[in-house]
Amino acid sequence: MGNDNCRRLFQFGVLAALVLTGCVDGPLYSIKRINPYYTSQWKADREHGPTFEDRYNELLYVEKRLPVLDGAEQLEWANRLADVVKDTPSAEMRVKAVEILGQLKSKSVTEALNVASVDEIEKVRLAACIAWGQQATPQARDMLLSIAQREDETTSVRQHAIENLALFAQPEVELALGRLLDDKSPAIQYQVTQSLQKVSGQEYGGDLDGWRQYLASRQPSVSSGTNGILDGPNGAARISPASASSPLSSSLPSDPPSLGSSNFPALPDLR
Repeated sequence: MGNDNCRRLFQFGVLAALVLTGCVDGPLYSIKRINPYYTSQWKADREHGPTFEDRYNELLYVEKRLPVLDGAEQLEWANRLADVVKDTPSAEMRVKAVEILGQLKSKSVTEALNVASVDEIEKVRLAACIAWGQQATPQARDMLLSIAQREDETTSVRQHAIENLALFAQPEVELALGRLLDDKSPAIQYQVTQSLQKVSGQEYGGDLDGWRQYLASRQPSVSSGTNGILDGPNGAARISPASASSPLSSSLPSDPPSLGSSNFPALPDLR
């Protein structure tokens, strides 16, 4: 009897681990992968077109090969990934597409990240914050500042936006972050102090008054009405959204290794 109980506990533990670790296509994905019924069903589905697993693996392949794609191929994938963000029902696919787009720069990337920043699923918006940080453009900075100040946004997303603002060591960012020291959320206040520390190089820790005095002494020469930072009601910073039409400085490789078309698979429809 004791062995039976141990066996049941072991089986329950394995089942729980599989449920908790499966994340590609919902919590039961790992279980489905070892279930002959589902694997045979997926095999039959492939006869009618690529399955979710096929399409997700294609994104993983693109992410891995990204450094060796030439500029034209990167631009082609940027357009296709933008379509994934805009049209694909799967949140997991949208998250992965956003993660890859963060490594590219083009008009379609900016448009797709704008869409991802207001996605109904939180984890897509979290991925967008990280991608904006990777963009390292004035438009990316302004969008992160806008997200950080959204009153209807979740605390986690706002924290991600503030964290990635630490990549922009600029007086405008210090000014906007300083205004967030008065946020009603202690979690936001804490994240602001962390980003201010990285942006300014100062060591005030969690001393909010110390940060306020430091920022007051700075008297930034930059006007709050420049570079997309506008004055809102009662002096609050209001950030204009990132513009897809604004020029972006490209960081694509000037002369990356060539990847011949014979070695690169045809681009599938990922939607």
